[in-house]
Amino acid sequence: MRKAHEALIALQLEANHSKAEILQLYLNDVYYGRGAYGVEAAARVYFGIGAANLDLAHAAYLAGLPQRPSEYDSVVDAAARARQTYVLARMVDDGWISRSQADAAAAARIDVLPASLRPIAHQFVAFARAELARLRPDLAGRDGLVIETTLDAGLQSESERLVRLRLEALRDRNATDAALVAIEPGTGRIVAWVGSATDGDPAHGGEIDMVRTPRQPGSALKPLLYAAAFEHGYTPATPLLDVPSTFATADGPYTPANFDRSFHGVVPLRVALASSLNVPAVRTLDAIGLDAMLEISHRFGLTTLNSVESYGLSLTLGSGEVRLVDLTNAFAAFGARGMLAEPFAIERVRDASGRILFAHAPAAGTRVLSQEHAYLVTDILSDPDARIPGFGGVTPFEVPFPAAVKTGTSTGFRDTWTIGFTPNIAIGV
Repeated sequence: MRKAHEALIALQLEANHSKAEILQLYLNDVYYGRGAYGVEAAARVYFGIGAANLDLAHAAYLAGLPQRPSEYDSVVDAAARARQTYVLARMVDDGWISRSQADAAAAARIDVLPASLRPIAHQFVAFARAELARLRPDLAGRDGLVIETTLDAGLQSESERLVRLRLEALRDRNATDAALVAIEPGTGRIVAWVGSATDGDPAHGGEIDMVRTPRQPGSALKPLLYAAAFEHGYTPATPLLDVPSTFATADGPYTPANFDRSFHGVVPLRVALASSLNVPAVRTLDAIGLDAMLEISHRFGLTTLNSVESYGLSLTLGSGEVRLVDLTNAFAAFGARGMLAEPFAIERVRDASGRILFAHAPAAGTRVLSQEHAYLVTDILSDPDARIPGFGGVTPFEVPFPAAVKTGTSTGFRDTWTIGFTPNIAIGV
């Protein structure tokens, strides 16, 4: 019965496609090993180049793999080269190439890339698969699809390298893992995603995707507080008190302190935010109300923050938990002049013949903050002079182009956050 069904499919294919088209469908769908389906993916996995750049020697090498991809999936072993020789001989017999061309290709050096010891952006892939299952469950289980994602391969590779490099430099400070996500403001395209820097080492949380795991962000929430304050009539020049202060709460007296345990007296809001002073932030939250802070947080997509009663005045210092992808996307809204876009991973899905089955529909986004207030927050976070009282005159935040940045540190230095953005990209670490 199965053979009859296969014969019927073959007849249908031959009725609707030329032999060249059927061959193209096959080459775009067949498995070559190392997780590569299709000749384009195989060329990149084995040689690091596109299929269009393959010469005869490398093309013949790949052509021999589908027969036994697991057996031939090694770094240029004798079996794979023997299979390449067979392919070249068949091409000579069929008149596609000359004997001298075959001999030259068989003698050519083949440099196969080492098999990757870890999946490439596997946590982003998991996010993309979940996105497809949510948007198009009818496609999620289908084989032979080409899924084009938003990920920038070059930026992803550099992000992974830098995350591991910086983590290694912080080993003596007991830093055991790190994560990074990069999002395009205005569109929501996720262009880089490093869920963990420890290659899946469960001893240091490597099995956990920290881009999607809620954590306490520390002072990284303060830009949302001051955005809400602007909506309540505050300005960058509004004077705020940075003095010893105690607040009555349901859990007893609450006395916030600044990072450096000092006070600066009367400071403008611009300095309070850029220097990340804790006391003015808590006093501002007490003045405008917890409801205002929670409402603007939800407006910006921080849905993991729930009831006011769960946090109290320490909310602005990061007592609630948010996801790195959500907070980075919230900052991207500042870079997009107050427009929030939903982060997404899939651009389009094609079948083996190239027909588009799904395409992301660009959305206008949602206005979550006025252009004027988004500009004020961005301007303050990119003001190096306003950072001096809190961070000193020399900081790692100076870059040769305009960029806004905010840091955060959770209780006990368990987590440290840095989120920077421009109109073109927002990066959260």
